[in-house]
Amino acid sequence: MKKAPERQDFTLKDLPKNRFLLFWDLVLHQWRSLFVVSLLMTLFALPFFAVFYLFQNLISAAEAQGVDVAGIYALSFYWALALIPGVAILHVGIACAFEVGKGFSFQEGVLPGQLFFLALRERWWKALILGLISGVLFFLSMIGALSFLMVTSVSPVLVGIGMGALALLYLTVECAFFFTFTQMTIYDNTLFGSLRNGFIFSFVRLPLNFVFFLLFPGTFFLLLFVHPIASYVALGVYALFSSFGILIWNIYSNGLFDKFINREYYPELVGKGMAPRE
Repeated sequence: MKKAPERQDFTLKDLPKNRFLLFWDLVLHQWRSLFVVSLLMTLFALPFFAVFYLFQNLISAAEAQGVDVAGIYALSFYWALALIPGVAILHVGIACAFEVGKGFSFQEGVLPGQLFFLALRERWWKALILGLISGVLFFLSMIGALSFLMVTSVSPVLVGIGMGALALLYLTVECAFFFTFTQMTIYDNTLFGSLRNGFIFSFVRLPLNFVFFLLFPGTFFLLLFVHPIASYVALGVYALFSSFGILIWNIYSNGLFDKFINREYYPELVGKGMAPRE
């Protein structure tokens, strides 16, 4: 009878050697937990989706009945206004998911549900403040975009510039909030200190941030607004894969923090979750 081969103990050298491999290693081994986190995030996104679909159907019905442009604009105004609380609550779920993502990216033992609700208890008010700011900015961006679209025939070039400026503004602020959430999971800073650093990272890495924003939440926004049918697909995408986007932002942020913060102030955090460099 042959002896079974001895199993070698897992060592730090067996960890992923870079952040790209780290992400795929976590997807391979933690996909069930990531789906759980996505569903928890979706609970906090339900108010947003409920308001979004309600007004989307109201506007579609109004257009079918031949309501004039002013009437559609008024409905859209209240649509964007009603979404503010939904956007705020959605950000609370996102902030909690970042806590779980930090545990995954640092290769810590993680109980997703427990860690999610622990973050909710400790940081809900900070996340709600940032979420309200994001909601107001989302409202202004939607109304601004609709206003520009109404005068497209007058000056299409200026309309394009205006809508691009609105998109860039929202992207910059939202990226700053994401960096703020990731800092909250690692450092003991004040909300203002984390937010200030978040804007610095948002401006310094703006071109690359744009790429990551397109992955999440850009894909989600695209599905929401490109077509009414696609907006329902957005709910399914969010329910299943939103935590994967959060994990990408966690890993991306950790790399920036290693370069600009940890290398000097917290060397023990440099490369955490990956194999040590030889």
